[in-house]
Amino acid sequence: MLPKGYRVIHTKKSRFMQTTVIVLLLTLFVFLFIQSSFFNCKEAIVAGNVWLDEEYILENANVPIGNNLFYIDEKNIKSRLEVLPMVQEVRIEKRLPDTLYIYIKEREPASLVVAQEKFILVDIKGFYIQDVESIREFPNLPLITGLTLEENLPYGQKIDNKALTAALEISEQIWDKSSIYFNEINVSSGENDILLYTKEGIMVKIGNSKNIHEKLAVFEKLYLKQREEGNLSQLEYIDISFAGLPVIKYK
Repeated sequence: MLPKGYRVIHTKKSRFMQTTVIVLLLTLFVFLFIQSSFFNCKEAIVAGNVWLDEEYILENANVPIGNNLFYIDEKNIKSRLEVLPMVQEVRIEKRLPDTLYIYIKEREPASLVVAQEKFILVDIKGFYIQDVESIREFPNLPLITGLTLEENLPYGQKIDNKALTAALEISEQIWDKSSIYFNEINVSSGENDILLYTKEGIMVKIGNSKNIHEKLAVFEKLYLKQREEGNLSQLEYIDISFAGLPVIKYK
């Protein structure tokens, strides 16, 4: 007990020391709390997947369940998943205290390509997704024929082929509407001499992909008129590849 008339004087130095001790203690407490089992990862949740099975994703992600969430390396998980052919993008999110979310953006199948006597699935940018046993699995996708691709292409690789790029460009621009007429894009003569085939087997010469909407408007008018007159079975081809009047050849 201090004698009567005395009082404690807190200097700037003593206040600084007290603050420092408090900060250090708080830091130590936070550090020890972070290290505790309270933050151990108990679950990994997959979101955004449509084609890929959740179990398949988790198996490839190899999330170390039971490890401290703060020390799980999300970059390693992301890199393991991004090599999967169907995966376009991966985002990892840690949700305290114990859950890791894996958000997947899959490549969307855009076309079926006939190559090396098999069907392969590609996205709109030409990335090789997977092999397909039957085109009936994807009845609404355009079938691209006439390509010669290198053998043993690895899954997930972008196929660098000008004719394929042109065919995919056409499918992206017109297929939602024009799939009622067509089921095949043939590029056997290259990107400047593209053929479309109707569901009746009629060849439609469109040349390159330039002015494709104008060309298709001309085709639609001719096609509907020929169908109305009952002449579709007699058509061999329609040529709309150039400016001017289209050419129609009968069998």
